[in-house]
Amino acid sequence: MSGHNAVLGVCVCVTLVFTILALRKYTDLTSHKIANFVTLVTWFLSASVVLILPFDVSATTYWNCLRGWYCNGTASAERPGCLPDAPLFNSSVPSLCDANNATCHCLPPASLNTLDALKGYWQFGYWTCQFLTWLVLPILQSYSIAGDFTVWQRLKSALKSNAYSYLSLGLLSLVLLIYLTVKSGMSISGLRQLVVVASNTWGLVLIILMLGYGIVDVPRSLWYRYDTKRYLKSMQFKVGAAHQSLSEKRDELKDIYDKIVESIATNSDESLSHALTVVAAKCPFDAAEQAAALSASTTSESSSTTRTPSQVTLRSLSALHSRLIATQQAVKRQEHLYEEAIIKAIAIGDVLDQADSTTKIFTSSTQQEGHTSSQKGRLRQLLGNTTAGKLEWYWKVKLRPKLFFALAIVSTTMSVIVAWSEATFFHNNPTLSLFALMVNAARHGSGYSRLEFVTFATLLYLSVCTYRVVIRLKIFNYELVPQQKTDAASLTFSSTILSRLVFPLCINFLTMSHYDSTVSQDPTLTQPTMFTVVMGHFQVFDFVNDFNAYYPITIIAVSAFALFRLGGRILACLGFPNLMSDSDTTEDFITEGKTLIRRAKRSLRAGNSVFESVATSMPKRGNLVLAGESPRSTRSKVTAAAAVSALSAQTAAPSSPARGSRGENSRSSGGSWFRSLMGRSSVGSRDDEEQLLESVESDHSRIDARPPARIFDDL
Repeated sequence: MSGHNAVLGVCVCVTLVFTILALRKYTDLTSHKIANFVTLVTWFLSASVVLILPFDVSATTYWNCLRGWYCNGTASAERPGCLPDAPLFNSSVPSLCDANNATCHCLPPASLNTLDALKGYWQFGYWTCQFLTWLVLPILQSYSIAGDFTVWQRLKSALKSNAYSYLSLGLLSLVLLIYLTVKSGMSISGLRQLVVVASNTWGLVLIILMLGYGIVDVPRSLWYRYDTKRYLKSMQFKVGAAHQSLSEKRDELKDIYDKIVESIATNSDESLSHALTVVAAKCPFDAAEQAAALSASTTSESSSTTRTPSQVTLRSLSALHSRLIATQQAVKRQEHLYEEAIIKAIAIGDVLDQADSTTKIFTSSTQQEGHTSSQKGRLRQLLGNTTAGKLEWYWKVKLRPKLFFALAIVSTTMSVIVAWSEATFFHNNPTLSLFALMVNAARHGSGYSRLEFVTFATLLYLSVCTYRVVIRLKIFNYELVPQQKTDAASLTFSSTILSRLVFPLCINFLTMSHYDSTVSQDPTLTQPTMFTVVMGHFQVFDFVNDFNAYYPITIIAVSAFALFRLGGRILACLGFPNLMSDSDTTEDFITEGKTLIRRAKRSLRAGNSVFESVATSMPKRGNLVLAGESPRSTRSKVTAAAAVSALSAQTAAPSSPARGSRGENSRSSGGSWFRSLMGRSSVGSRDDEEQLLESVESDHSRIDARPPARIFDDL
């Protein structure tokens, strides 16, 4: 690697490390190895664009200066690279400039990369992303939730489920190809350009939605974080909404468990024993025992009622298994989101409660008596409780709100600049795009570092606004959840969206900054970037007329809908977080959230986690073939629905010991984390708990009468 290309290698290494750390935040790197590897490659290529494109812009600026010097002469028209619309690739020109420094005043940037290196990187990144996003990732996504019972069967189902999409896409492409061939005579090179333009057009449509929503959502979230009281109210709403979503997912999972038990009880085909064993092993209770109880009750009722047993087939079991996998993953995600919302709400409440503290020492409201310093964190071990408490108080009460205020101001300014530049980037005389003016001023300034910084900062903000919506996208029950709680299907889905957005996002930036010759009329900017050489210019299909007119208007319209909360229902249908629309329902969620937060706080004070108020030794899961495991007498009449009510996680098996009295006896006898948050095993008097429980149940009766409201997620 040459010295000039060393910067490119450093950026690649930094991006790789950053991508590994980001992926480790969302998933366990030791599980789903194939899906994790493909996701790592996709995220790496998507993130590296933000670091590499500024160097491409600075290199283009340098070569544009060389072109102006090299092609200035009587015989310049005959020189390679001096013809109109022909980029200059002559690698000997920099040496000629150095030898004629009296007439050539073009100075190379410190981060200069060779044009061949940049072109090769863009070609590799683009076609790798296209291959992964259209072929590999959809198959991996379908494979991860397939309910078949062998590897080959799961792969076959994944290919079959994507075949319909490929067939539809292929027919559309064939019709388009025939149209363009008849109209303009499509060649082989034109076919390659057609693929690039089609992909960019699809990406630009997604950018209209996601960037338009993101430039409103990012500043709004920061303003919410600055206003602590309003942020607490939004988190109370989020707790109530997450609680209802979790209850809905648990009910759905309960129905699936009931169907599994019914399938085991009514099955008479020995060839399905293995499949039933696999499905039953995923149930957090003894499915065979429940099936035997159901079969006995069915037999006792058969004398008076005639029932037609359901037909159990391998196909129906595969579909049921697929639903079980997807729903269990959804329950785990909702459990984590519920826990995260409660922890955040408690922390925000502590900040508000201690804002006027005279001691200025921050203490958590869930801190237990008798904690040692090792239990209170590494900072308190090093500095002591008093010093660390004061530092924490100044940070959370004084400094952090000011930081969010500054970030909110910056993000609001950037969003206004983005909106204005999107609406005016096709206007050249005079230039109205603020990004074009900023980049042009940096390009004519001294050195290239200012140009690279402006490019990097702009791309970074555009990426944050766009990728934030992708990360929080809740379409088809796919969502990225931190603390390694994200399943393989959600990872591959997010990778698919990211890889389809990153290159159109860069094209959008180059048009706003007037580095695209189809937009810019600047006679001094004649050298295209290597990104443009590989990707092509900002263009869509020729039969789409006046795209430059309605494209910026559309992205402004999406931003206006999000800003004034006009498009909540429309955005919800498209998978975006819905906005608050019903004040009564919102207040119901907030009231319920306050109750749940109080109970969680009492549970944490008692030494229990949010999820598990009592440390209980759970029995092992039963399976279809009872291998030396005798069922407990206390569970002999427990139904599948009762088992689901005590579910704490996919791998946790509920136990149903005899319930003791509330208070200490209840905490020592057992119970699930969810039952503790509902007031069944928390600290406090029975009357108080019953009153709170009745309040929550009353809230549920009112909430169920209306469609649930949603609020956007805050930072």
